[in-house]
Amino acid sequence: MADIYADASDNWLLKSGSSWSAARDSNRASSIGTASAHLNSYGIRASRLTTGGRGSVSYTYYVTRSFLRFDTSGVTEVPTDGSIYIHGATFGNSDPIIVKSTASDTLIVIDFDNIDGWVSGADNNNNVRKYSDAYTSTWSTSGYNQFPLTGEALVDMVAYDNFKICIMDSVYDLSNSSPSSGFNYTGLYFRDEEDANNRDPFLQYSPPLENNSIFLGANF
Repeated sequence: MADIYADASDNWLLKSGSSWSAARDSNRASSIGTASAHLNSYGIRASRLTTGGRGSVSYTYYVTRSFLRFDTSGVTEVPTDGSIYIHGATFGNSDPIIVKSTASDTLIVIDFDNIDGWVSGADNNNNVRKYSDAYTSTWSTSGYNQFPLTGEALVDMVAYDNFKICIMDSVYDLSNSSPSSGFNYTGLYFRDEEDANNRDPFLQYSPPLENNSIFLGANF
């Protein structure tokens, strides 16, 4: 097994809006994590909060997506298997999924919808390139959560020197289903080289076995 830790450029992007489409289908985030931020308790989010007073109820919608990058330039053959491990933080109320990202090497606000195959306003389950299944198990907020990678992800580890992913909500965000709750969010740690507790995201994979020939009874 071999491990590759996420690049220090990993970060989160948040978009809020007065309607679901204004938040979810925007091509520009409202805010981005600071360089020093190493965790976000709402790093994967698709939720609705009630605002306004009696007789004038309105809503604000929030969508947060987290983007990570791994240096896979040293991976020259398709691994036999692989997983991405994300350390949870604080909350675990959504069903995250990992999809292929086309974000900039250094994340900026206009990377919010830079997801391979993304179509604004659509259910993108059949449009994006899924690198994992949705994580439907209980999300650990005190340990690592494992996302086994798809065969397509393993191939892309070889195809790209920078293996880029987006972790997003699968139930509402990916499917374009407007949430009715304010509690759909999940927390995670990002890379922090000063984190003595070692909660950095990492990609673990198994290189293919060498084809060692065994010659029995041969005369040389």
